[in-house]
Amino acid sequence: MTIASDNELIHAWQRRRGNETIGTLRQRLSHPPDLVIAAYSRLHEAADDDDDDDDVDDIEDEDVDDASIIDDALDFYADNRANRQRGMSDPSDDSDLSAECRKDFDVNFDAMIDVDFSKQVEMDILGGADFSEQVEKDIRGTLHNDADWEVTSNDSDQGQHHQYLRRNKKRRKKRRPNRSYRKESVKTSGWYLHFLQPGEVRTMTYELSRSDRYGEFRCLFRMTLDKFDELVTRFKEGGYFKRPRSLARREEEDERAEILMLSALHRHGFGSAYRSARSNTHISTSEIRLFYETFLNSFYAMKDDYISMPANVDALKSVMKSYELCGLPGACGSIDVVHVKWSHCPAGDFNRAKGKESYPSLGFQCISDHNRRIMAVFGPQFGSRNDKGIVKDDVNVKFIRDGWYKDVVWTYYEADGTVKEVRGVYLICDGGYHRWPILICPYKHAHCATLEGYFSSNLESVRKDVECVFGILKKKWKILANGFLYRDIAKCEKIFIASCCLHNFLLDMTERSRARVGRGGPLGNDGIWLDGSTLVKEVSAKQLSAQWSLRRKLLAEHLHVYKAYGAVVDTDEEEDTEYGE
Repeated sequence: MTIASDNELIHAWQRRRGNETIGTLRQRLSHPPDLVIAAYSRLHEAADDDDDDDDVDDIEDEDVDDASIIDDALDFYADNRANRQRGMSDPSDDSDLSAECRKDFDVNFDAMIDVDFSKQVEMDILGGADFSEQVEKDIRGTLHNDADWEVTSNDSDQGQHHQYLRRNKKRRKKRRPNRSYRKESVKTSGWYLHFLQPGEVRTMTYELSRSDRYGEFRCLFRMTLDKFDELVTRFKEGGYFKRPRSLARREEEDERAEILMLSALHRHGFGSAYRSARSNTHISTSEIRLFYETFLNSFYAMKDDYISMPANVDALKSVMKSYELCGLPGACGSIDVVHVKWSHCPAGDFNRAKGKESYPSLGFQCISDHNRRIMAVFGPQFGSRNDKGIVKDDVNVKFIRDGWYKDVVWTYYEADGTVKEVRGVYLICDGGYHRWPILICPYKHAHCATLEGYFSSNLESVRKDVECVFGILKKKWKILANGFLYRDIAKCEKIFIASCCLHNFLLDMTERSRARVGRGGPLGNDGIWLDGSTLVKEVSAKQLSAQWSLRRKLLAEHLHVYKAYGAVVDTDEEEDTEYGE
């Protein structure tokens, strides 16, 4: 009888089970020898049956297909073995794996191994995968070391079943023990020892953070230690710090709260990974990540305390006063849209988020006063939307147009020097907005020597306050400059809101020069007018455009007279002065 080689056995599996994966084939090749020995035993039985057959001519004409017999035997014994493992028995399984069959298999397996087994498997089946020599060595040692195998017999009602077990548990590799995590005290962390340790260290941090704007503490955490203490106190009063459960952690609860706040500010200021703060805080990465989410949620909940429009006429008048000194009476703020890169934009929103930039972004429309305080934020909006589309949906602009702001009175000069009054404040903007009376933009293509050109130059110089706000936000909080690294658009909004709240919180620290830098003439391509009409409360776009033109003209004339006569003196203030005297 011809003994089937390893390649024939493998190709038989391929023909009969063409859909099997490579991993399954490898697993079947690495099974203990009971299945393979059973296959050879079944092959011997088939060969003996053929020798006893009377019809010798048929045997000579039709050769025995060893590979198919081996495959059938493997399938048979594999199914039978699975049934035994599930507690089932097969009465037809009356085969006896004799010692002679095992000995015959060992001899023939040696002949099979002589063929370059690993190379053939690599070329024929695994398609280039590495079937290492160590695996071949393990197979040979497994089949020839009888001491490594135990043979047990289980008696049942249906018959006797033989089962080969794998290596003894004593020969198995010991399991590696779990890694232990050291719970270190935050009082031994680097940031605490260098900046927050009571005594001389903390006193020196106070002094350096106040005097040196390029000091180490302000560079790492973007604020002075006084402002940091104020922020920590605000969070404690709001209950945003989670109370530790263990008594050991409660002893250092205040120090732990300060270290967590430092980690959140460092993450927000540099856009760094959570793990980078692990060695400086002695707090786990997961706890730092969870507190940063609490940090964002808390600022989003407190946004009305930091970001709000003037609530009464007196507050609005103080905002308008700074614009009046610049020759723009009646202005209550500057408006513009800032686009922040959305680095982890979902594929489904990519086309909607990609606008004038070459990358997906989210737009936020902000209103700021002349002192660079952010008064309102609207967004996020997809980057493909322009300023004209966003301003239609802005609730803050709608409030200025339809709320009590429309009844506020402000005065201006006419061309002959006469003082007049107008109702309704306005915002200054660039040329990308609608021609609405509440949105005043520069003239297009106006020469700087003309009345219109001089007005445009002055307005552009004043309007840079909102552009400076965007620059400060992206320079101070690198998490905005690096782009949003979150797919959730709600979390991106919280990051921008938290940045604006921190900007207003630290506004008194910002050093600002009062020197105004004007420009020689209007910027090129400063106005991009889009087609289509815009309706607001049943007022046609033509009427709005006419009102807008008249208001802009009177402002230009006012600026010319303002340079000669100075600011308009309020009559109420004159009466109060005379009464005081």
